[in-house]
Amino acid sequence: MTISKLLLAAASLLLLAFASAPCRAEPPAAARLTIIEGGASVIREVGKSAAPVGLALQAGDIVETSKTADLVRVEFADKGILDLGPATRVLLRPPLATHGTGQRPYAYVLSGWIKMTAPPAAANAGASVIAPWVEARTAGSVLVHVSPQGSLAFAETRESMVAPRGSARSESGNLTLAAGQFVSAAAAAALEVSPQPPSQWTQRVPMSLRENLPSRLDRFANASVALADARDVSYADIQAWLTAEAALRNAMRPRWEPLSSEPAFKDELLRNMRQHPEWDRLLLARKPIPRPAPAAPMAMAPAPAPAPSPAPAPVPPSSATPSFASSTPAPAATAPAPVPPPAPAADAQAGQLNLATFTGTSQSVQGGTISLVAYSERKGDATYSLMAVQDGELVVKGEFAPNGQSAWAGVGVTVNAAASSSDASGYKTLRIRLSAAAGVTTLRVRLFGMDKKTQQNGCYPVVQLPVSPQTKMYEVPIGSFAPESFCGLDGVTAAQTLKNLSGIEVVDAIRAFKARPVQFNVGSIALLR
Repeated sequence: MTISKLLLAAASLLLLAFASAPCRAEPPAAARLTIIEGGASVIREVGKSAAPVGLALQAGDIVETSKTADLVRVEFADKGILDLGPATRVLLRPPLATHGTGQRPYAYVLSGWIKMTAPPAAANAGASVIAPWVEARTAGSVLVHVSPQGSLAFAETRESMVAPRGSARSESGNLTLAAGQFVSAAAAAALEVSPQPPSQWTQRVPMSLRENLPSRLDRFANASVALADARDVSYADIQAWLTAEAALRNAMRPRWEPLSSEPAFKDELLRNMRQHPEWDRLLLARKPIPRPAPAAPMAMAPAPAPAPSPAPAPVPPSSATPSFASSTPAPAATAPAPVPPPAPAADAQAGQLNLATFTGTSQSVQGGTISLVAYSERKGDATYSLMAVQDGELVVKGEFAPNGQSAWAGVGVTVNAAASSSDASGYKTLRIRLSAAAGVTTLRVRLFGMDKKTQQNGCYPVVQLPVSPQTKMYEVPIGSFAPESFCGLDGVTAAQTLKNLSGIEVVDAIRAFKARPVQFNVGSIALLR
């Protein structure tokens, strides 16, 4: 294939994205990494790992290639292909929609080189990507380059529909590009169309993107490849995403908010506030959290070993979320020593609603039921083994099994409110006492209501909290809770949930299976005005 043809593909690709509009619900991206020539990494939720060949990718995964990478390929279940060049960052199935279609594109291209080849059946809807200042859709193939100066695209085959984005939208309308045409887009500027790309740009096209390699997707049809050795991302790891265009920053902020409780991350947020001013209100709303006086000591008696964990109600593959209805009551522990009576459930003067304090494993002091929950894509890959009470905290233990093959799994606890539901609309902050057994563990905290369908599909709002081994009180603004990205229009907001709040769920949830023990503690839970 000639460079000119390759470049043509580039233009189409960049052209290929139609951006921000309300999105319909979509499952996680059914895609795989089928070629890795050079280094690449994946950021999933708030963890970063080296990328293995054959990895099944999900909606929201960020794929980044090294500066020395030759070629990294992402292949989708519909046979669409993204070929990534060096120093490239893409977000798969971003929480934005292509203009006019309401569909999520294959990817948001933040920087670098990408060649997109549409699937064979893309003649009508086409395949799409979004990039800064431009979005496009095509049924052919395109090559796109994104740099701080702007987005450039070259259409290789078929005509492409292109639309400006952001501040460029007011300067020019939608365009139809013929194969072979070249487009450039930058902030506050109209799209510029040329009959062919500049020669200096053509010379910069990576050699690996100048050929059409056959699909390798079938080779990984039955592969079970997982991420390993994930570490929490640093501010530097995701700074480019934190400072991206406003529509993307706002859509992704709930994903990063749990990291703001880490001192080093928060310091960097404050230092660079001008680049992401939307964080100002969140950080200023957080007040220092005094550590409460320890509760009276009480003996911890282990519960009898439960029978093998019953399988929960089926969970859709698009969600690593358990059904609350399938939660199994924890085995009762021996009665602990008496403790002083807790404070009243509601203190009007303090503006506090105590949802749960603990002296036993079957009910909170307020009267709400407590249940352990374990779920996994494949039966038996996640199990709980114990729940007990120690120093006023629930001790939750379980395991992600050796040789497990699940793509997602979780172990945790559900704490129901004393009443079946209550209106907690006036409260602004969730305060919860947490600790992890070893290292920083990301726990998913969910508010949930009474609607069984929403419980089943996992679309009540969540927040991801990096929790340290030291017991701490976490104060989380209610505004930080949001339904997960796959929920789309099925998602229920935090404000809606508080109107009929039924309980709180805390789960150690994973979407890249790795055998390991699970252990964390949950202490008092309250809402603050």
